[in-house]
Formats: sequence, C-alpha cells, structure tokens
Amino acid sequence: MTNLVHPNQQLSLQMEEDMAGSNTSNASNAMDAAARVPLGVAHAPPRRPRAPSSWRLMVVGVCFVGAFAIVAGKLMFNTVPRTVSPAIAAPLAKTGGLETSPRASIVDRNGEILAYSLPFASLYANPQEVRDPVAAAKILRQALPQLKQASLVKALENKKREFAYLARHLTPKQHAAVLDLGIPGLYFRDEYRRIYPRGRLAAHAIGTVQKDHRGGLSGIEAFFDADLVSSPDLPLTLSLDMRVQNIVQEEILHAMERFNAIGGLGVMMDVRTGEILASVSLPDFDPNQMGTIDKDTQLNKVVGGRYELGSMYKLLTSAIALDMGLASETTQFDATKPIRLHGHKIDDFRGKYKWLSMREVLVHSSNIGAARMAEKVGIQAMARYFKSFGLLNKAGVELRESVNPLPWKHQQDLDAMTASFGHGISVTPLQFVTAIGAVANGGVLHRPTMLHVSNPAAVSGQRVLAAKTSERMRHLMRAVVVEGSGKNANSPYYHVGGKTGTALKAIRGGYSKDKRLSSFIGAFPIEDPRYIVMVSIDEPKGRKDTLGYATGGWVSAPAVGNIVERVAPMLGVPQSPREKLNGRNSIQTVAARVSR
Repeated sequence: MTNLVHPNQQLSLQMEEDMAGSNTSNASNAMDAAARVPLGVAHAPPRRPRAPSSWRLMVVGVCFVGAFAIVAGKLMFNTVPRTVSPAIAAPLAKTGGLETSPRASIVDRNGEILAYSLPFASLYANPQEVRDPVAAAKILRQALPQLKQASLVKALENKKREFAYLARHLTPKQHAAVLDLGIPGLYFRDEYRRIYPRGRLAAHAIGTVQKDHRGGLSGIEAFFDADLVSSPDLPLTLSLDMRVQNIVQEEILHAMERFNAIGGLGVMMDVRTGEILASVSLPDFDPNQMGTIDKDTQLNKVVGGRYELGSMYKLLTSAIALDMGLASETTQFDATKPIRLHGHKIDDFRGKYKWLSMREVLVHSSNIGAARMAEKVGIQAMARYFKSFGLLNKAGVELRESVNPLPWKHQQDLDAMTASFGHGISVTPLQFVTAIGAVANGGVLHRPTMLHVSNPAAVSGQRVLAAKTSERMRHLMRAVVVEGSGKNANSPYYHVGGKTGTALKAIRGGYSKDKRLSSFIGAFPIEDPRYIVMVSIDEPKGRKDTLGYATGGWVSAPAVGNIVERVAPMLGVPQSPREKLNGRNSIQTVAARVSR
C-alpha cells in the first residue's frame, strides 16, 4: 500500500537530502516529526521561552510611588501651617513681625507675680499663596469665629503682600483648631504676650506694654522698660503689697457705691522708707484687655491728677507755725467772724465764731483759724516750707505719669491764707501723702518709691521739721480723730491720727456748688507711726443716714478706719494701748464709725 506524503513534507525532505554533511539520524528525526503533523495544518517552528516579567512590574511600581511621594510632599508643604519661610523673612522684618523677646517678671514685695511674659502662637498668611481668599476666610472662621469675614478676605486678597497678621496670641486650643483646617498659605510664629494675673488690681501702677510686647506704655512697665528687657531672668520687686492693695481698693469701691460717687483714689505708704504699699485709682482698667483703656480710665489719679485737697492742709499750716515757734497748741486765734480781704471772704463751714486754740482750729476744722495762723507765718515762709515738703515739684516716684503740681500763685498774704486750708493750691495725692508722712514720722521727708526697700535701716531722708514739732503734731492729729471731724476713722484697736478734707471742685470761672472731693488722711499707730493712708472720693452724694452730708468725715474717714483695722494685723502692727480719759483733752478709746 502506497503512503501518501503532504507536499510540504515532501519539499522538506528534499531539502534535507540536498544539504551537504547532513547525517542520517537528523534526517530520520525530521521525517518522524513531519509524520506527526496532522494533514491540513500549517507548520510553525517552536518559540523561545520568555524571560521573567517581575522586573518590569517593579520599575512601574517605583515610578508610581515616586509620583505619589512628590504629590503628597507638595500637599503637605502647602497645607500644613509652619514657621517663617526664608522667602518671607525679609518682608516680615520690615513689618516689625520678628519674634519678640521675653520681659522680666514683676512681683510684689511678697513675691506674688504681677506681670510675666508667656509664649503664644500668632497666625499670619502669605496672601500670594492663598488660592481662594473667600473660601479660606470662611473655613478659618470655623476655628476663629471672632474674626470678621470681610477683614479676613481683604487681608488675604492683597497679593502685593507676603505677610498679613490674621490673629495674635492664640490659645493652644485655637492653635490646634487652625492646624486641623489645613488651609494653604497660613503660617504660625511664636511671640510673647504680657500677662497680668491680678487683672485690674494695681493696673495703673504696674502699667501696660505695646501689643507687640516691644515696649512699656505706662506705669512700671514704661519706667523700667530697658531693665525689664535687658534682664529677663531677674524679677523686678515692687514695694506694693497685693493684700493691702486689695483691701484699699475694696474699701474705696464700697465708699463709691455707698455715696454714688464717680471715682476715687487711695494711697498707703510706709512713713519710714517711702515705700508705696497700695496705690488705687478708680475707675481703672484690665491690662489684659487693652480695649478697656479709655480717657476716663487711663488717668492714674494718684500721681497724674492734681487736686485742691481742702482742710487736710491745716496739718501743714499748724506744723509750720509750731516749727517756726510762732505758736503753740494753746495759742489762741481770732475766729469770731469771717475774714474779708481783697474782695474775698474766708468763712467756716460750721463756725464756732469765737477765739480758738490751735488744737480747736484742727478739731473743728476752722478755715478762719487756719488763715489767722498763716497770717502769722507769712507767704515767704509758707512757700519755703511747702517747697521743702515737696509740694512745688514732682513727687519723684518711678512712674512717668507723675506730673508737676499746678503753679501756685504765692505773691501776697491772701495766697498764704487760702492755701492754709487747701484752697488755691493743687498737688497730686502722692505729693501730699509724702508731706504728711514727714509731719508724722519725726520730721523726715522720704522720697516715695514703687520699689521694695530690702534694707530699711539704710534709707535716709531730708529733715523738714524738728522731731519735737512732729511729736506735737501727732497729738493734734489724734485729737482730730477722737474729738473732731475724723471720729469715723477711729478704731478701738489701733490709734489713728489724721485730718479730714472737703474741697469743692474747681470749674471754669470758679468752683462748683455741689461737686466735691471728700478726703481723709491718717497715720497709724499714731504713737509711733509706721504707715499713712489717704482716701479721696470724687463727687460723693449725701445720704439720709448722713443727714445729707458728703464731707470727708462722713465719706472717707470710715474707709480709712476700716482699712487700718484690716491691714494692721497682717502687717504685724501691734494693737495700741488703751488711752486714759483726759478731761481737758477729752481723749477716749472708742468713737462710733458709720456702719457698713
């Protein structure tokens, strides 16, 4: 039987036979392979095996990872708020936006912190990097709702700028909230903010700093600005005692409320060193909130206000007459009728209209008697003593707000007469407290200071009165409190000596008929004074229980009495010994004080 061969197979066999050097085995194998191919199927030679494909996948994966890393890095760079970039550093410096430095802390005499610097994060933007200002502002207000939409949009739309403050001194919670928003073009920078833990308490004395923390604006902050900046690790210790400050402020506020007054002031000083333990000026402000400062609150009345202080000047007039040897406590002065001189009339509020001794002039607060006393002294001697008391120049305290007294016209005897009871002469309360401190402490004038004195024994002052004069004045001051207009300042535990003062406020063209400054100044313990305190209430209104009166004896004397009883124990002042009754002087232990 004949075998049929496919034409392609036949051609392949023929080619194999024609090849020189082909061996029989190869030909036989080829024929066997051809015989295994089915009829009608085209033949194709077998392919080579492919190389592994894992390396190709690896290359593609690396490319994708790199691309994603670049995109992610760009997103992070644009969305995460960060510190100042080099591109913004130069314009930031021009705008005053460099990081601020800490200031030294301010503490009271007991080490209580009154002011310190705390780092905060502040938020700013580079408007050139903010793509949609309107949307960014809307989102940002979710974290900082106190910001205004219009103001934010305006700041973010200004593409000519590379720096724009959005919010200063963020709290940690606000800082975190803004971070979570991830708005491109926003940055943070660290800067300091001045913190005042006691708020309004002693705000005028401590003072304030600029918003950027760069410089002091008022008070101690301004006077010692260079020292606070150059020595940030060295606290500045003040003479203030926050315990005393708080008590004085509370009593003044109570008197203001009780007599519906518009303001008040108070000072307490150590008569041995000149240290100011309390300085109150009301109305006041909160230095942590600069918006609370306005023209009505920024005045420090203690050192920046100039007032006619009324009959408290009779203490100075009596001291001068005693010191010059022109009179004694028993010298009689004609107060039988008003004095008329150069078209002016000097009269008493509630006159006795009789001859009065120096003691009675003070006890009954006679303007006529004080004027007669000044007539003996003369205008030149009065001016010389007033100058030595520090009443004609600045107080010299470490506060820039301290001002000179108003010029005192002292050209004729009438000027001495009116000044003898505090009329026609205007000084700051601190000046007057300093002067009466010298009257009470033995006759030595100490410059007032806001700084703590570490070694009181080393403090020296200027003698302005004889020690004997001061001793005699202390007896007269005590008599005013026990027998006279200062009874409401008396205390059964601590002997107070002082003087009341009620002065009508000067207005254009003369004096007001119903607006007054009602004051009391007292030293304690009067046997050997350590402290002096003065309270003045501005425009008090009379009450039914005060018989309609709003004078110093009714308004300020009770406040001083309460202050003495509250601060004396904490300052270690021993209680005064019981006084013996004296028929001639009528010294007694207890005098009723207006109840609170």
